[in-house]
Formats: sequence, structure tokens, C-alpha cells
Amino acid sequence: MKIGDQIEALMKKNKITRLKLSKDTDIPYTTLTQIINGRTKNPQVNALKIIADYFNVSLDYILGKSPKAIIEQRMAELNMTIDELSEKTGLPKNTLENLDTYIHRDEDFKEGGLIVQLVEALSIDPNILVMAFMRQANQLNGTFEKNEKRKLAALEHSEVDLSEEEILTLAAHQVGHDGPLTEEQLAQIKLAMKIALAKNDK
Repeated sequence: MKIGDQIEALMKKNKITRLKLSKDTDIPYTTLTQIINGRTKNPQVNALKIIADYFNVSLDYILGKSPKAIIEQRMAELNMTIDELSEKTGLPKNTLENLDTYIHRDEDFKEGGLIVQLVEALSIDPNILVMAFMRQANQLNGTFEKNEKRKLAALEHSEVDLSEEEILTLAAHQVGHDGPLTEEQLAQIKLAMKIALAKNDK
């Protein structure tokens, strides 16, 4: 979902007009309209953060990258309501409504766990969802590293042979994980990859 669509959905849900949003946030009406209409290809992060704070959502939600945003987008594609998702997964509606403040646990990656339930119910790419939860956990913990892209770019031009563990660790760092991966985390990532490959083979 595009940034403008995310903002408009929040406006509709909260019954807020563009004019009121502009006045309440001190974002010029023309600037806000350009962001919503997609005329600004790279809107200022500051403006998006102000809008996110106004609606009490994360910046990642506005960008369509948070777990909740990803789930809502897939639900819209499937024409599924949150009540239907709750019934299909057995997960409480309240939990589904607050995914962007949910810190995943080890058991969420196992059979019957929250993440596995969502992947199966929505036929969604597990890698996308797992990475969204990992990025969210690191952001909530204040350890998100912004320089990992440069590290990966440097490695792309090297001829160093990396182990499987090193590759998975770099991939985790790409989405904000800080430090080395535990054996449990490595197993979780491998499981997510297996689920994704199994679904692609169907």
C-alpha cells in the first residue's frame, strides 16, 4: 500500500479531513495533498513522523512496513475482516489490532505460534513478516542500525566466502537486528525460509 493510501485510510478511520489534518499538524495543506496524492516521491521523514504521531501509529506503519500494515494490506487483498482473521487463527482480535506494539517471542515462530498462524491464514511470505517483526523489536528496543546497508554493499564487491551463519546474520542486520544471532534465532530464520520455499513450490 502506498504512503498516501495509508494516510487516507487513517483519515477515514478517524473521520479526519485533509484540512483538519493540515491544521492540527501544521503541515501546509499543499504539502499534505502532494504527499497523499503521491506527487512527492520522497516526502520528508519529519512530516511523515508528525502524521504518524498524530494518529498514534509508527512511522513504519505509514510506510507500509510494520507487521500491522503488512497484515492489513494482505487482508484487503483477500477481502478478509479482522474478525474473520481472528476466527481463522484463533488469535484474539485485540492482539491483531495491536501487532505494532507486539514483541515476538520464540514460540511465535513454532507450529501454532502467532507468526506461523498469520503466515498460514493469509498465505503470506513468511520472510516479509518475520523481518517486519524483527525490525520492530529492534526499533522498540532502540538498537536499529542504519549503516548495515553500507556493510552489505561493501561485501557485495568482495570475494570473501561467508558461512551460512554469517550470511543469515548479515541479513538480520539488514532489517535492524543488533549483534550476533543465537542458535534459536538462526533456527527461526531457517524455518521461515523453509515455509516460504514450500509455499513457492505449491
